Amino acid sequence: MENRNNKGLRTLVIITLIIAVAGISVAFAALSQTLTITATGEIHATDWDIKWTDAEGKVLVGASNGADEGTNSSIPSTTITLSDIVLIAPGDKIEWTFTAENLGDIDAELESITNLLAKNITIHNEEESDISENDIIVTIKKAGGGAIAAGDALDAGTTQDYVLTIEFDPNFQDLPSHNVTITAITILFPWVQK
Repeated sequence: MENRNNKGLRTLVIITLIIAVAGISVAFAALSQTLTITATGEIHATDWDIKWTDAEGKVLVGASNGADEGTNSSIPSTTITLSDIVLIAPGDKIEWTFTAENLGDIDAELESITNLLAKNITIHNEEESDISENDIIVTIKKAGGGAIAAGDALDAGTTQDYVLTIEFDPNFQDLPSHNVTITAITILFPWVQK
């Protein structure tokens, strides 16, 4: 009889263990979940293309002359070379209007204006002269007079006109007695993705 009771007890223990394991499994399954995300897509070809597209509108003030824009056949270009700038008397100046155009399909903005406003001028005197780099005034602004600032936008497909002025300081007290060669006027427009 004891054997029978033991068998019954054993069966009861096994059934209890099976129920306990099944209960734990159900409880574990009820407390865990896996979420999945799948995706597909494409990367489309794009174009980053900012250029000077116009270098017209040279304005001569006073006795200034020359100041060729270089060959316009190179426009559109990332560089415009100005040559043969001739300033004769204090107050003489030459103005150009340049058009920057975003020919690409990515919006851009000016990264900084530090190099844009830097006065990178070198003066070479043919003979001793009292003219210095400080007597040549170089300014650049947006057409219409607006100031240029870091973060200025040039969105895809748009243009922005800039006016560059190179001037012989009107406060200079004498006329130059010797020719002076001006070189290395460099203005950089560092565009970055917006």
